[in-house]
Amino acid sequence: MPELLPALRLESGRFFEDAETRGERLIGIGVYDALGAQLVEHAGFGALWLSGLEVSSSKGLPDRNLVTSTEMLAVVQEIRGLSALPILVDADNGYGSDETAARAACQFAAAGATAMSIEDNAFPKRNSFMIAADRALEDADVFADRIRAMRAELDERGLRLELIARTEALVAGLGSEEALARLALYRDAGADALFVQFTTTSADEFLELLPAACRLGPVVIAPTKLPEITAPEFHALGVTIVLFANVGVRCRTRSEAGMLARLAERGRLADVESELLSIAQLFALTAAEPRASCEELSA
Repeated sequence: MPELLPALRLESGRFFEDAETRGERLIGIGVYDALGAQLVEHAGFGALWLSGLEVSSSKGLPDRNLVTSTEMLAVVQEIRGLSALPILVDADNGYGSDETAARAACQFAAAGATAMSIEDNAFPKRNSFMIAADRALEDADVFADRIRAMRAELDERGLRLELIARTEALVAGLGSEEALARLALYRDAGADALFVQFTTTSADEFLELLPAACRLGPVVIAPTKLPEITAPEFHALGVTIVLFANVGVRCRTRSEAGMLARLAERGRLADVESELLSIAQLFALTAAEPRASCEELSA
């Protein structure tokens, strides 16, 4: 097992501040394990999004606050052992309280994570795309206090972790004005970056409020429900990081399901061999042999 790599640090030690100063615009890819992180790095992307949906799905669980901070921490440690890319951890709503959020922040920081995102969904959260008639948000002032508590605990322990404050106001149907008010409050409470989540029904509202959100500070988005808009187009609007948040688990699951169906039908490896990495390619990916590029792996 390789030694853990130190968390990525730029000139000031502040990831989003340095990205803004240097005019950097990044694309992050959702991952749920170290293998996926290696593929993302080989493909040349700039950040890793340790996705709650992907980690939950990989464990056969719904994205409803069932994955614990300890389980997420284990994945952070595995990924940091193999990749120097920035790791942005999706920490749901902070696991239920100010204390659990602050404890998780310190653990993630010590393990080499770059940033931790928490959302203002009430506990227990439900994934943004789950249908829910009674989707409740945390009181905005209570959530802002959670951000302050996390920052205070990190500072007291001498740990550096960027905090991303995510609002689900558009998902809950509360509108742009409420979303922006929450973002401004969370930024004042100490959030290093802001995240606006939206669904298909709130996509137009999202596009309208995005410029105002970017004026408040660095913005992170996951445009799952606006698949036709490119990352450079979002970057041109001022977005710092565009996350393609759940492509890994959806791709791998669909590909593997199709392969298994054909294998079950035909009963021999020769009929699915073209869909599989060779053993040599797998060795190359895991560094048992000289590393391979994504082009070589997909050939």
